[in-house]
Amino acid sequence: MDRASVRAIKRIGCAFLFLFLSLSVFSAILSVHFIDVGQGDAILIQTPDGKNILIDGGPVEAFPTLDDYLRSQGVEVLEIVIATHPHADHIGGLSKIFAEYPVARVYMPRVSHTTVLYRNLLLAVREAGLKIQTARMDMDVTVEEGILFRLLGPVRDDYEELNNHSVVIYLAFQEVSFLFMGDAETDAEADLMKRKLIPDADVLKVAHHGSRSSTSEAFLKKVEPTYAVISCGKNNDYGHPHASVLKRLRLYAREVFRTDRNGALLFETNGVALRISDKDGWLVLPSSFPSESEGGLYIGNRKSKIFHVPSCDFLPDEKNRVYFSSVEEALNEGFRPCGLCRPLAREGKASGGNYPK
Repeated sequence: MDRASVRAIKRIGCAFLFLFLSLSVFSAILSVHFIDVGQGDAILIQTPDGKNILIDGGPVEAFPTLDDYLRSQGVEVLEIVIATHPHADHIGGLSKIFAEYPVARVYMPRVSHTTVLYRNLLLAVREAGLKIQTARMDMDVTVEEGILFRLLGPVRDDYEELNNHSVVIYLAFQEVSFLFMGDAETDAEADLMKRKLIPDADVLKVAHHGSRSSTSEAFLKKVEPTYAVISCGKNNDYGHPHASVLKRLRLYAREVFRTDRNGALLFETNGVALRISDKDGWLVLPSSFPSESEGGLYIGNRKSKIFHVPSCDFLPDEKNRVYFSSVEEALNEGFRPCGLCRPLAREGKASGGNYPK
């Protein structure tokens, strides 16, 4: 076999390897949904392997909204349910969750409450045949390979304020991280920082719906979030989020999103970049975040305005790439198909298709 043939075989092998890695890595997406349940919290996490985790269940009256949202996302089974603390705006919908959905594991802090809602939740867990696992400080929870899911708090079990018993959760997927604070107030924040348990995080779920009782400046300096999310009801009776908290957040976070304004928020990451959307569409869509399609990825060159299939020998440098989920998307953005890899032919379109000149 001559050298030219060997080089050709190597190029083909590299191209197929690139395509395989592109499709396998880029399809590994972690999704975090901040569901709009009014004045309360409900967060759905969907892992690359398809596991579903629910943090809190919002108030009782929001259960139909929560249920509809979960079903719209294809949720049939919940691997983990976490009740961060026993206040009604966090556990109100959980009793029905245990009645309607199979649940594998449930975590709660070691703190009791006297309300009927809390007693009903305990009964629902028991009737589901589950045993509550106590959420403890600095406790790793096994989810799947590649996912770090760590319970940072509560630090103590003698807080007077129930909010400070909140389960605080750190979630990391490769280079992207989330910090969920429940309703933890400044006392709990200080205890977490004293024990060096607070990491920096890309996304902060702001504690206590943006109340002035939480989210101190010292805490924000430690976390340094890029994005902050506040879950609160429109025109709520508490004035959440408070102006002082919003002012602090704007000093430390690039953007602040709110369910009372944005509705449900979806954060998706491939472990490197984040894309964010709400009810009206994309809020953050970095060009470095690849898209998916049944036919695979299409990679455009920002400079030449030509797009390729991933196996093409003439792909641009990473800094000049833009990704498309379909040929139509690339054409609509003014890109022309590469004459070598012929992406139009890949989708069964005429090679001289109708694209911008």
